[in-house]
Amino acid sequence: MNVAYAQSLKEMKNKKAIILNEFCNKLNGNCKACWVLGKENVTPPCSKPFIDCRVDDQFSQLGFGWIGLRKLVDLPGNYQYCYHCWLPQSTKGKVTWLPESHPPVEGFKDCGGLKDSVILLVWFIRHNEAIWEEAVAQFYNTHNLPANPDLQEYGAWLGKEANLLSCFINAVELIIWYYYKVGIKQPYPFKAIR
Repeated sequence: MNVAYAQSLKEMKNKKAIILNEFCNKLNGNCKACWVLGKENVTPPCSKPFIDCRVDDQFSQLGFGWIGLRKLVDLPGNYQYCYHCWLPQSTKGKVTWLPESHPPVEGFKDCGGLKDSVILLVWFIRHNEAIWEEAVAQFYNTHNLPANPDLQEYGAWLGKEANLLSCFINAVELIIWYYYKVGIKQPYPFKAIR
């Protein structure tokens, strides 16, 4: 791999990390399920995500099953991702991808207001038909996202990385894409390279 190409991949990941940091600052201490459901008042976190914060009965079924999916995801080893929130925590060289709003990794017992951030968002994305179709269109060719995965297939896909230099695990890539779509309201600028 040529040096300039490798550097461009690293720069892409660094840009994603900046967006992820902005997103985490917005979500920290707030209810992720309320945010994804489009509610205006999203603080403090609801004790039963999607059940306590639903806007109508349509979303009450989202409150069940996400914990089962969480158990199916194998995160990469060597503490590259936080077990509680699935956000990147590894340091590569002088660059760290740990969001500023995440407590220091050394000796922390949980990740404060970011707990379950990623799982709740990817659960919602999978269960919203229109958003899921857009996600498949975005990630099918670049990240091998199956069009209609069962829970185990989806869990396996969420924990994989398409490219170590330019991508985080697929779950994090999916929420960065979603934040571009809904939070920033701009087209997703990153193209994965396998």
